[in-house]
Parts: sequence; C-alpha cells; structure tokens
Amino acid sequence: MNGVFNHRNRIVWILSIIAGLADAVLFAVILISGEDKEETTGLIIAAVCGVLLAAFGVLSVIAERKWFLAFDGKTLSAKYGFFRSVDLRVEDIRQATIFYSSLTIVASDNKSYIINSLQNAADIAEKIRSAISGRIDCDTEPEVLYGKLKEALEEKKKNVGNLAICFFVFLALLLAVYVLEEKSGLIPPFLKKEYTVITLVVFALIDMAASLMVANKYGKNTRDISLKREEVVKYLIYRSPLPAGNVYKVLKDDNNSSRLTVMRLPNSDNVYCVIEFIGGKIPMIVEKEESGIFKDYDELLPQIEEMTEITESFQINE
Repeated sequence: MNGVFNHRNRIVWILSIIAGLADAVLFAVILISGEDKEETTGLIIAAVCGVLLAAFGVLSVIAERKWFLAFDGKTLSAKYGFFRSVDLRVEDIRQATIFYSSLTIVASDNKSYIINSLQNAADIAEKIRSAISGRIDCDTEPEVLYGKLKEALEEKKKNVGNLAICFFVFLALLLAVYVLEEKSGLIPPFLKKEYTVITLVVFALIDMAASLMVANKYGKNTRDISLKREEVVKYLIYRSPLPAGNVYKVLKDDNNSSRLTVMRLPNSDNVYCVIEFIGGKIPMIVEKEESGIFKDYDELLPQIEEMTEITESFQINE
C-alpha cells in the first residue's frame, strides 16, 4: 500500500520563494543606493532574511518531490518532511496512530516518526495495526505493567501542573510589564524603567522556553501512556485467564476492546460465547456477557466474522 500525499503545502513554499526573493532584491536595491547609511545593518539583515526564506522554500519543494510511503505488510519505507526517512520492519513497529492527515509511527526503541500531509493516513494506520495485532509482546508480569502505567499517569498530572504554573507566571510577568509601562511611579528610584521592563520581558521569554520544554515532555508522556495502556490491553486479551468452560475458539475485535470466547457444550455441536469488554482509564475487564445457545459454530460465525481469531495463542485441549 502506498501513501497519497497532499501537496497543498507546495503553494506556501512557492510563495515563500517569491516573497523571500522580492524581499532580498528590494532591500539590496535600497542598500546599494546608499541614501541612508544609518540603516545599513538593518537592510543587510532584512536582505539576508529574504534569501534564507527563499532558500527554505526551494529546499522544501525539492524535499517534497522525493516524498513517498510504501507498506507491503512486512516493511514500512518512507521519505517525508524535510529530508527525513524511515525504514522499519513490521516487527520493529509498536504502534501506529493518526491525527487528521498525520500518521505517527512508534518503533520498538520508542523513537517516533510523524508523517504529515497523508490523505490516506487512516487506511495505512489500519493496515499497520492489522499487521502487528497478532504479535504478542506482553509477557511481563501484570503487576509491573499496571505499575508502569500508573507511574506514567502520575507523571502526566505533574506535567499538567507544571504547564499551569508556567502559564500563570507568564501572565503575571506580562501584567507586571503592562503596569510598569502605565505607572512608572511604581518603580523604585534606584531602578531604571527600561532595564526593569527588559528584565521582565527576558524572564517572560525564559518562561516561554520552559513552557515549550514541559509541553514537549507532556507530549512524550502522552505517547508513553498510550503505549503502556496498549501493553496492558494486550495482556488482558492474550494472557488473562479464559472463562471457565469447554473452550472451543477465542477471538478479539480489531480495536482490542473485547475478547470473545466460544464454548462448546459437552458431547454436542452446540456452542455459546462469552464476551469480555475491556475499558477504563487503567484497562481492565469491565463487563462480561453470555450469549444464547447456537446449533453449531457455523450458525454463530456470521455474527463474529469481523473479529480476528487468536485461538492459537492459548493452550486449548480439543
């Protein structure tokens, strides 16, 4: 399966090239004319910025021409973004998620690859999830899995609190700058107004940088929670004890939100099924439902044909 990229960004990059070149030429002409020597440094900086903007646009267009994504069920290969690439075997992929037209791939080493502007991001993510859904990598003890998930959730709370602190500190600094600008009489005589305001602005910029760092940490933590939650869900599906009875087959849905165990009545072809639903912030089996009796498995099959059989993952005595 190949990725279909949306090339609407190309218009932006072409406009960047035009605007950058126009900016560079305009300020270069003014600089050469030499009418205002006092503005020489500013004109040079403006001209250089124009050249850099145009160069960025050119490089972006060149990079976009090489974009591709291919997934054949065994390997994922792609070139995307600003000369970035990914080449992974399906065994090395832990997770595939989407957000609008962005596809995020998390590798087994926890490195993430974010591929933007994909028109068929949802279809590719579904194919990848289907390819890795049968892999069982949840042999860790459940207490350890739950412990790691709870730690990640606690870390998320701390990050939210730190973000809130950074936000309110930033507001306080801006308010202080505004008040000092409007009422300079509040500044002690030994402090100069300009230096005081500049100092507050510097602290505000430092606070913004800290906010970005915390936000980045929050994003990584959110992804970590998703991965650990997935490990717990896989444990519940593949490793938690099956319902008591004469187990015939075991199936799961594609979203890993339920497990269905087909039971066969003793000395009979009659079957019934037990459905276990998985949910909660910390995943667990939240509900069990038992079906009626079916004449045989073939009669039940049309109702569960969209589920995936995982019977081979369990030791079942036929």
